[in-house]
Amino acid sequence: MKIQVAVEKSGFEFEKIFTYKVPKEFEEYINLGTRVLVPFGKKNSIRIGFVLRILNKNTDFLVENLKEINSIIDENSLLDNNSFDLAVWISKYYLCTYYEAFSAILPKYIKKYDTKKNKIENFNSKIQISKIILSEYQNSIYEKILDWYFDSDIFCSLLYGITGSGKTSLFLKLAQKLISEKKNIMILVPEISLMPQILSNIKKYFGENSFACLHSGLTKKKRESEWWKIKKKLVNIVIGTRSAILAPFVPDLIIIDEEQESTYKSDKAPRFNAIEVAKFLCKKYNSKLLLSSATPSVKNFYYAKSGKIKLFELKERYGSAVLPEVFVININKNFYNNNSILSLELLNSISKSILNNKQVILLLDRRGMHTIARCSACGVNITCKNCSTNLNHHVINNQDIFVCHYCGFTKKFSKICPNCEKPEVILFGIGTQSLEKEINRIIQGAKCIRVDADTTKTKSMYEKIFKNFKDGKYNIMLGTRMVAKGLNFDNVNLVGIICADQALFGESYKACEKTFSLISQAVGRSGRRDSSGKALIQTFSFDNEIIELAAKQDYDLFFEKEIEIRKILLYPPFADICTIGFVSEKEKNAWNSCLFFFEALKFTAKSEFYDMPLKILSPTPAFYLKIANKFRFKIIIKCKINKKFRDFLRKTLINYENNNKLNNTQTLKKYKNNVHIFFDINSEGTF
Repeated sequence: MKIQVAVEKSGFEFEKIFTYKVPKEFEEYINLGTRVLVPFGKKNSIRIGFVLRILNKNTDFLVENLKEINSIIDENSLLDNNSFDLAVWISKYYLCTYYEAFSAILPKYIKKYDTKKNKIENFNSKIQISKIILSEYQNSIYEKILDWYFDSDIFCSLLYGITGSGKTSLFLKLAQKLISEKKNIMILVPEISLMPQILSNIKKYFGENSFACLHSGLTKKKRESEWWKIKKKLVNIVIGTRSAILAPFVPDLIIIDEEQESTYKSDKAPRFNAIEVAKFLCKKYNSKLLLSSATPSVKNFYYAKSGKIKLFELKERYGSAVLPEVFVININKNFYNNNSILSLELLNSISKSILNNKQVILLLDRRGMHTIARCSACGVNITCKNCSTNLNHHVINNQDIFVCHYCGFTKKFSKICPNCEKPEVILFGIGTQSLEKEINRIIQGAKCIRVDADTTKTKSMYEKIFKNFKDGKYNIMLGTRMVAKGLNFDNVNLVGIICADQALFGESYKACEKTFSLISQAVGRSGRRDSSGKALIQTFSFDNEIIELAAKQDYDLFFEKEIEIRKILLYPPFADICTIGFVSEKEKNAWNSCLFFFEALKFTAKSEFYDMPLKILSPTPAFYLKIANKFRFKIIIKCKINKKFRDFLRKTLINYENNNKLNNTQTLKKYKNNVHIFFDINSEGTF
């Protein structure tokens, strides 16, 4: 028997496979997707691989002396045909290796099902449904969604509703209806911080053991147990973050909450987008996809407006609740009043809320004490030794330290400048840790809880913090963007956004969209029930149109302006964007490989794909040139992602690998050594 195997760490080329012979004692265990151990390379190092093809016995193969596989990991493939097909699609669509796609769907630590460790139960019989009460207005939208699910040929829809309109109740009501008809439901949320709230609702309305849950905050043992629960079809409901979309589950309905969030897009191989994967699955299984958001992504709202996906709108808050009153504060005029980043208006509003036994949410999307350390003598910032980024000042265990938020490098705080050696290092920029200290210093009666990556390192920490805040043990919740979306606390009547414009001028074409969404979502946390709410937005860009529109919660006008800019500049949804990244520990190697690949792209486009519309932008350094001691460069292509474009990249790779002469430009082979090349389709962040 001969098999073709996708092998780990076998090069950057996608769709690269290797052929091996199978000893007779292993033949009965070989299936598509079976994990095997194979000898690889001149040194025959043992590597993991996935069986991609089983060759016909009569197939002629020209290579002599084929290597034999070393052993098998799985006695039977843990991947069914559906999971196998999904991995192949991810590899082709996202231009990653087969191994990267297969390993994402089947993590290494998943082992053979052990009936002693995993007790088989019929969880479906334990579902206990409590009734969800909708308002008359909500119910009218619910009936329309039911009609879409059962009668429409359009497989995808968007539930666009203002903050506090009850979108969660509505899609959970839909899930109840479908569960009663023995349908399978998958619900995705963008971050682990939202898991406690959605799980609480699922337990309330569907029963304690009605679901399986998948996210990165689980232990390996728990994640394996949940994966097998899904694999064995013991549940009809799967809840999770981005990675849950890859579970061995055939959904009848996929619900993606806060669909605009960039966390649905992976920034590591395979660089998949959970929403695009969901669309593929729905087409494959003839299922339906419901997207939900108060601030939809510009791309999906455009599709909804143009009729490609169905649009449902909730324009009223639930019950008697109304949108909060919003004020924009120009902190250029009163910056550091009372020696604080908090304006006098915000300070007074916080004190008033506390006196009235109400709660406050404060958003500052920077953690630590200070974000910049600079020498006043020579003007040089204190940077990470491994990255092209500033070090952040933190206080950990009562010790002042510098921390890199990218590679984790730490060093002891010092006022001695490493550049000029003068004791003139001063600190700028405020983070959540520093603001927490300020609040406790100047606000009487403040009981503040901080929510950021430093205080929520496990799922249990999220649950504890949010439960304590909901129970009234704290009257101020201060945090990064994880406090801005999806959370529902009845007693919050004030939201303060400290530096609303800090993400407005980023490199990403989505900077305005992300800023609008973050502000709008944060403002929507205020006044969720019967009491009126208030929101204060502090900004240095007082006259900025995006901040004004976010303050007014006017998404429709924001969309009209943003879509015109996207059309002129040819950004999604009017074109796809493919980012080609080049990473190496040697800057010269990464840059020269990037330059040569650029020539290969131009040569291939002109010689064989001259009729394909493309815009290939010149090579540039990444937003941060160096991260974790690796230099990064990029090429951006505006294009249409389809089979022809993938053929174009495949041909370019061949030209690059063969070191062909392209437009009289040559690169030495040594420059391509140890350069990692990757492709990122419609990236959500900056590279």
